Amino acid sequence: MDEQRQRTILVADDDPDSVVIITLRLEAGDYRVITARDGEECMALLESEQPDLLLLDVMMPRLNGYGVLLKLDDLRAAYPKIEKMPVIVFTASHDAGVRVMMEKHQITGFITKPFDPKELMSTIKAALK
Repeated sequence: MDEQRQRTILVADDDPDSVVIITLRLEAGDYRVITARDGEECMALLESEQPDLLLLDVMMPRLNGYGVLLKLDDLRAAYPKIEKMPVIVFTASHDAGVRVMMEKHQITGFITKPFDPKELMSTIKAALK
């Protein structure tokens, strides 16, 4: 654990099974986990909680991951704590648009579903250094 404080990770994913697996892994790694089931809930939690890292699924209802990233650009300017917040995108999609999205927005990492839990944890640890 970070000596100073426990890090908070926002997991935005509409797949309940993925959320449970990710949450258990992260909590075992001594992270505080908050979850959002869709992009609108994700945006509200970004603003209220200002997490240390966002783990973002691309395909979600109400507002997908692309929409979250577009809105996040504006939110970063308003909230200094999340200005440099790492974002890790994870998706089952192999769409080339995801890679373009990574270059256009401040995306720290990309994980393809189904994901390897060890890869997920190492990507998160690297992003929070």
